[in-house]
Amino acid sequence: DKARDPRGNKEFVVNNLCMLLALHQPGRADDAVRMMSELIAIRGPLPAFLDTRAVAYLVSSRPEQAVKDLRRQFSFAAVS
Repeated sequence: DKARDPRGNKEFVVNNLCMLLALHQPGRADDAVRMMSELIAIRGPLPAFLDTRAVAYLVSSRPEQAVKDLRRQFSFAAVS
């Protein structure tokens, strides 16, 4: 059985998986960054996606990229 979001939004399942990878398996933070980058390329830079990728960047010792994603995320929040 595959994990499924009850609303059918598989991208949020990927988002949650990547957050778990980054926080609970730090050695796989680069995998989380890669998967989130692919998801953002397909679905767009949703704030939740940028937040998860920022966490993965921080865990993988790339704070500059994390700050870029967080600034981008907050710019969306300011517009909404």
